[in-house]
Amino acid sequence: MSPYISVLAHKRFYLFILSIILFTASMFGPPGVKVAHLFTTFDFQSIFNILFQHEEAFRLPDTTLRVVVFSIGFLLLLVIPRIKIKNNIDFKNINNFVLLLFFIFYATLLNTDNVYNYIAILILLPSIFYYVFKDIGTLSIAEKLFISSFAILFLLPFIHNSLISSGSYYVTKIGSGDLTTKLVHGNEASFAEIDNYLRFLFAIPIFLLFRKINYKTSSIIFSVSVFSIIIGISSLYFHYAAVDFRVTGYSSTTAIFGNISILFSILSIFSIKYFKDEISEYKYLPMLAAILTFIAWGLTGTRGPIIIVLLIIIFFLFNKNIRNKYIPLSFKGFLILFIVTLALFSQSKVFERVKLSYPSTYNYIYEDSGHYWNHKDSIVPRINIWKGTINMIQDNMLSGVGLNNYNNALNHQILNGNIDPIRRNKNNLTAGLNHAHSQYLDIFAKTGIIGFLSLIYFILMNIYFFSSKLTNNNILALFGLITILTYSIHMMYHTILSHQQSILFVSYSLALLGGLSAKSKRKAGA
Repeated sequence: MSPYISVLAHKRFYLFILSIILFTASMFGPPGVKVAHLFTTFDFQSIFNILFQHEEAFRLPDTTLRVVVFSIGFLLLLVIPRIKIKNNIDFKNINNFVLLLFFIFYATLLNTDNVYNYIAILILLPSIFYYVFKDIGTLSIAEKLFISSFAILFLLPFIHNSLISSGSYYVTKIGSGDLTTKLVHGNEASFAEIDNYLRFLFAIPIFLLFRKINYKTSSIIFSVSVFSIIIGISSLYFHYAAVDFRVTGYSSTTAIFGNISILFSILSIFSIKYFKDEISEYKYLPMLAAILTFIAWGLTGTRGPIIIVLLIIIFFLFNKNIRNKYIPLSFKGFLILFIVTLALFSQSKVFERVKLSYPSTYNYIYEDSGHYWNHKDSIVPRINIWKGTINMIQDNMLSGVGLNNYNNALNHQILNGNIDPIRRNKNNLTAGLNHAHSQYLDIFAKTGIIGFLSLIYFILMNIYFFSSKLTNNNILALFGLITILTYSIHMMYHTILSHQQSILFVSYSLALLGGLSAKSKRKAGA
């Protein structure tokens, strides 16, 4: 039987198509427009008119019927793997293809504009194909919990929008030279606001594919060092050739470039012993990779990762067993590495910004000087935003202010005198900010306690999953654990769900490392 006939002969295929149709129908139509009768009467002309003549052709399910249709579509997706397969499609040649795609994804992530986005789609397609047409096998409890954490974050905006739609937010009215605020009920989110949450759904089939794929651990570890070197060289290019004062590359913020750089630097450090034991001919490669990515982080001037660097240094200095296990250096050798790290840090833009932030912050606290978002190197505006966000949480702890309403709520905090203005502009006191510069505060303020607990659940289940795979020297499980721990710290000062590049990197990386580490544990017979 040809592959095409095999596809059409699958019950799973039709179930998948039906679920997509139900998903689309549950979200089709601009806000406030009723479209159910268009589907029941097969009025395709009107459907096409809505699709092509409205800027917002889709919205979150906001009626009982839409919620029911959406729920049925999601349940059908869950049922697909339980349908028995008679005609199994051959996937023998997919291994090298998807591994190559991931290599290109990481290699182009920070130094191209859109290539990594196209590659992400190409990675997703075979993953979905695998989910629909292959037996995924039996999932362990840890794997089910891991998958559930992604599913819950994907569903969060839908649950929040349909079940907790009575939250409050503030709308600013400008008139006669005065600014007033009005309390409004309801917090329906736009479809655009949930775009990044979709990445969590996409990560699930990627994880399921990579838990069955064949690979060489040495190739994956070697690739990590290669990616690190690419990041380091790219940062030097952007700094010197492109005259990027604080290196951003092709990311939207310096924080994204810096966060990814410091993660790869840490992964490279933890690769040193593996290289010495398994790829000894390249034993100096991870050290070079770690130094280059550390320099890359320094060139971004992003201060947040200092917390991670300090924790890593303390961790290694006071834990000899861990130090010997992952970095085969004597205490003297480690001390030399520590001194080199300090030397590089002292010449970095991060250190420069830390020095400059002290007097500007001091002046604000003790001399009542004005500080706004564009004030160079001051940390006061961010603390100001956090203070306003905490006020929002206290006022709307259960339901949040809504995914669309953060800026209005922040404006209300300024007008009420709870916090200082972010910008010296009477008509734009918030500087247009739509997130809290802290993922924990941001998700709590927007979606209430249910959103905050969903994020904590995601982090804890990822930690549990990767910790459960750490036996038998599973270095990829260690990489996954480092990734989730590192980003749980990044989330203190960075809102990953407001940055497409951040959430794409995190969700795809955890799915990849999760799948590969699960496969590694099964190969080891654990």
